[in-house]
Amino acid sequence: MTDNGTPAWRQAFNKAERAVGEPLEKAIDTREFANLITVTAKVRKGVQRQIYGVVNRSLHFVGLSTLKDTRDIARQLNRVQQQLREVSIQLEAIEERDTPSDPAHRSRPAPMKPMKAPPAKKSAPAKRSKPAPARTTQSDSSVTEGD
Repeated sequence: MTDNGTPAWRQAFNKAERAVGEPLEKAIDTREFANLITVTAKVRKGVQRQIYGVVNRSLHFVGLSTLKDTRDIARQLNRVQQQLREVSIQLEAIEERDTPSDPAHRSRPAPMKPMKAPPAKKSAPAKRSKPAPARTTQSDSSVTEGD
């Protein structure tokens, strides 16, 4: 430690930071730097658009969804979910309005009777076909003995 109680590493850091920081602060506060940042952002955006365009066309060419397609579908799904919530709320309100508040007056649905399976149809026995007679070829019947 030094006389003022600051560690030596901290004093070295502060000296380096002042040496580099002051010129950087002066450069950042200029009009040229602001223009450079603006141009850089525009170039980056243009390059990004070009890359996305090539990627999207390539994905569509091979039949795959792009990020835009996926986002569009997600937005549509969110709209459908919101509409479903609204319809559910309306349905609950209608059911509450039409249902008597006294539990004794509520009608219970009739219990369901078990369904009987239909009788099985008897099918005719499968017809068996006779095996075809073995065919003989000319090469089988004309065997030549020792030449």
